[in-house]
Amino acid sequence: MQDKNPLSSFAAKRLPWGVALGALVLYFATLHSWISLASLPAISHVGGWNDIPQTKQPLLYLVTLPLKLLPASALPSAMNGLAAIFGALALALLARSVALLPHDRTKEQRQREQSEHSLLSIRRNWVPPLFATLVCGLQLSFWQHATSGTGEILNLLLFAYVIRCLLEYRLDHKQGWLVRATAVFAISIPNNWGMIGFLPLFGVALLW
Repeated sequence: MQDKNPLSSFAAKRLPWGVALGALVLYFATLHSWISLASLPAISHVGGWNDIPQTKQPLLYLVTLPLKLLPASALPSAMNGLAAIFGALALALLARSVALLPHDRTKEQRQREQSEHSLLSIRRNWVPPLFATLVCGLQLSFWQHATSGTGEILNLLLFAYVIRCLLEYRLDHKQGWLVRATAVFAISIPNNWGMIGFLPLFGVALLW
């Protein structure tokens, strides 16, 4: 059995929001109670407890700037909660991106998948996005960064948004998606120098 329009299916429309809600509940339930060794550098910079100026993650500094208004005792919990929100949003973007992946890469796929844009149109098309989010969201490193305010989960959220923009552009060819992808990619580079390594791949993706 096939869905008439995979873009309006549960997997593409409602599953990402369900994943975000479920991940948010999980991460808040397992939120780190205080400061971990991994989150100590980021929290100390946000709290102004470090004499060394924060020059490595300017975007994280801007995002967490309102947290400086909180009492020092509430800052670690606020940072950890913000990380949980970022982690849940990253998983929602992952679910949406997997649902938008084309299934016309092989001859067999082109023969069997006749839907518009070659999106998976079977009734159980929610299984791949859900499986992907479970594997990623329950992975130890991801879970640790999503429950502790290390700042690393923000980098992953930006990367996930860039991928989502490229996949959305493949469907409707609206230039706005490419503009957003380029802007977010450029913003993420000062916050995460590792994005420079992905720059050639991003250029190829834009040309493709």
